[in-house]
Parts: sequence; structure tokens; C-alpha cells
Amino acid sequence: QSTTKETGSFDTFLDFCLNDIPAETHLYDVYACPSPQVVGDPSQLQRIGRIISTSTFLTSSPDDGLFFKHQSKEEDYALKPDWPEALQEAVTALDGGKVKGTVGSLAGWKLFQQQIAKKRYIDFEQEAVMSGAD
Repeated sequence: QSTTKETGSFDTFLDFCLNDIPAETHLYDVYACPSPQVVGDPSQLQRIGRIISTSTFLTSSPDDGLFFKHQSKEEDYALKPDWPEALQEAVTALDGGKVKGTVGSLAGWKLFQQQIAKKRYIDFEQEAVMSGAD
């Protein structure tokens, strides 16, 4: 197969990997907590979605109109002015005290991975199924 991409380039690597992913593949689960103040509380961890492919992967170009923007944390802070201070609070990961730091330095996988592995989180998808919602 002829390609204009340089062999061994990152784009070639992505094409090679992504082209083998079939439709309906579960790619990621998306987790969140409602605020920094509760990241140490496993009962507040929420699975808010799943990313599942709906087709095989298609190559995108810069002019096709597809664009993803991540909201900056500064925009979050403008909406929730108490969050920056809360991120400075000391917290210990739920691993027997081995990992310690601030909420801001540990929020994310360091605090959540054990709870996710133990299925200790609110699962909105499961709640929707149990309540009969679509």
C-alpha cells in the first residue's frame, strides 16, 4: 500500500493501531467527582460515561470540521471559585497510606484506580438500566 506518510512516523503508528479497532469497541470509561473536596471519598466517584466506537476508525483531516476542545481549569475556577483552595488540601490515597499529597496532585488515577478496580463508584449507566431509563 502506497502512503505519503513517513514509515515509522507517529501517524503511521496510529493508522496501524487504529485501523484494527472494530466498531462497537469499548475504548474508555470516563470517571469524575463532583468537586475537589470529595476526591478522597470513594462514594463520590462517578462513572459518567463510556467511549465506544460506532464504526471502524476513519482518517480525519484538519479541514473536515471535527474539533475537540477541553475546557480549561481556569474556566472551571471561574465557575467554582472555592476549587483552587480545595486543591491544596492534604489527602492520602486509599492504598493504606502509601501515596500522600494534595488533592490537586493526586486527583485522578492515583486516587481512583483502586476504587475502580473494586467497582466502588456510582455507575450512572447501571442506574439508568435499573430505573428503566434509556
